[in-house]
Amino acid sequence: MADERKLQPPEIYHMLPKTNCGLCGLPKCMAFAMMLIAGKKNIDDCPPIHEEQYAEGYERLSRAFGVGTNLRKMAWFILDLDKCDGCGTCIKACLYSGEDAGDLGVLHIVEGKLLPAEANLVNCDICLTCERKCPKYALRVDRRAPRAQMDRSERTLLRKDIKVDAHGGFTKPGG
Repeated sequence: MADERKLQPPEIYHMLPKTNCGLCGLPKCMAFAMMLIAGKKNIDDCPPIHEEQYAEGYERLSRAFGVGTNLRKMAWFILDLDKCDGCGTCIKACLYSGEDAGDLGVLHIVEGKLLPAEANLVNCDICLTCERKCPKYALRVDRRAPRAQMDRSERTLLRKDIKVDAHGGFTKPGG
C-alpha cells in the first residue's frame, strides 16, 4: 500500500462520501480534503463518513491522519499514545533536539512516550520534520500554530552536526 501520508486531495476526496452536504462546515468535500491535509480538519469532522458504506475510506483516512482515542495535545503537537513506541526517530530528526540537546531539546522521551518540552518550544519552527519522520504516524503538528516571532539565528541550535549560516539557513556536514 502507498504511504498514507502522501495522499493528495483528489485521492482523499474519493475516499470521502462526496455528498457536499456541508455538515463539516465546508461547502464541498474537496475543500474538506484540502483542510484535512492542512491539519485544519479532522476526519471525524465529516459526519457522513461514519456510515457503513464509507467504512473502508474512514479506516484508511483514520490511519493516514492519526484519528485515535488516546491523544495528547501539547502546544502544537498532537501525539497518539497508542501508536507512539518511544523509538526517538522524531527527536533524531529535529534540528532543536537530539543527543546534543540534553534537557534543552524541544522533544524528549519520557516513560517510553514522546513529550514536547514546553520551556523549549520557542526553538521549534514547526518545520514538520518530526512528523514526517515518525515511522508509526503517531505525531502530528498543528500547522495553524503561530510560529515564533524570532530569527533562526536567535534560536538555540542544539545539534552540533548542523551549522547556521549568516542568512539563518542550515547546513549539514557533507550536505
